[in-house]
Amino acid sequence: MRNGAGVAAPRFDALGNVAGALTVSLPADQHEMRRVPEVGVAMRRAADELSRRLGYTGTRGTATLP
Repeated sequence: MRNGAGVAAPRFDALGNVAGALTVSLPADQHEMRRVPEVGVAMRRAADELSRRLGYTGTRGTATLP
């Protein structure tokens, strides 16, 4: 996306390793850029919930990329 912005949040597996990320992109105009913090919070909550469903309990191990 030209003139875009992105927000991402990691998700973790049961061992606490990074197992991927949720990402979203949006236009980088002034109106949409004001929403980045709001979108970031929503992304983090969604990634945390997905991590919990994958067995993550909150103790991070050595991060590895898939």
